[in-house]
Amino acid sequence: MMGVRDNKIGELITIAITLYNTEKYIERGLLSALNQTYPNIEFLLIDDRGQDDPLRVVEPIMANHERGSNIRIVQHDQNRGTGAVRNTAIQEAKGELLYFMDGDDALLPDCIEKLYAIISETPVDFVGASYDLLENSGEFLKVNTCKYIHIKDNPGLCIAEAYYTNKINIFVQTWNKLFKLSFLRENNIECVPNHINEDELFTFQLLIKARSCVLLPDVTYHHYIVPGSTVNDASLDQTKIKRRIEQYKEIVEKKKSYWLEYYENTNLSKLVFLSIMNQAWGYMFFILKYSKKLDQDYIKKSIHDLLDISFLETLGKDPVYDKWRRRSKFPIFLLSLYYYRYNIFIAR
Repeated sequence: MMGVRDNKIGELITIAITLYNTEKYIERGLLSALNQTYPNIEFLLIDDRGQDDPLRVVEPIMANHERGSNIRIVQHDQNRGTGAVRNTAIQEAKGELLYFMDGDDALLPDCIEKLYAIISETPVDFVGASYDLLENSGEFLKVNTCKYIHIKDNPGLCIAEAYYTNKINIFVQTWNKLFKLSFLRENNIECVPNHINEDELFTFQLLIKARSCVLLPDVTYHHYIVPGSTVNDASLDQTKIKRRIEQYKEIVEKKKSYWLEYYENTNLSKLVFLSIMNQAWGYMFFILKYSKKLDQDYIKKSIHDLLDISFLETLGKDPVYDKWRRRSKFPIFLLSLYYYRYNIFIAR
């Protein structure tokens, strides 16, 4: 059951924190959450069974911090990926509002207070804000800034219109956004478990299903670049490359499925479709980049899967779709000539 509003201290907000190989960093992240100026918070820590022991750091903080009794820990039975952590948070949260953060990142002290001040006065599906990027040492790298915007609930796909037509920048990351939990649950918005691109499909659903939001220029989140948090391309072996390709194919297929669910013959629909297919085209170049580590039959099948637009045959004639029908039939081996140094040949 969701938390009950206390008119003196505001609605209960759940901060869902991912624990995965964060033993070295969780003290920084957890204390930044516990020391928020907003008073009514549940701290939901989800242990995704990494190779270290973050709870060894968490438990003394729980015992000694004045808000330690507001910490709740959920442990997965095995490693299931960040996407599954987000889904567990949506299922387990007791707050009326939900905020995601990674255990190796940190919040500014008034992060939740600022976001709640907006969503409590301006009924929207979510509020997002800006964040900065830092080295793990604390060295500042850059700020990723949102422009202030209030997208109101009007007829049509409001958020998608803002993003695809008006080019409003809505960060793909799930963290640093305060969501109405009822909105996420009622619209079945979730991540794909065991996926390295958990933010991608979650945010695509958000763009299509949300009808209102506010974006703030204020920086409320520190995103740290920690050792081992990114994959060096040189370290990708065939297994890792194939896993990434299969997940890229899954992203494209699921986006097409979501798109068809909301399909209407409008300019917006065409822009969303073009975005999906341009992404598929980009993934194709990833396959070609690593073609030396892959067999030609796998390359051919994967590219065909990515660029498959047979589903468009049911949508009738249209210049935009006709262009992609032709483009998908264009001999892909011509593109591979650009990558002649990989000595591959792909024919449709």
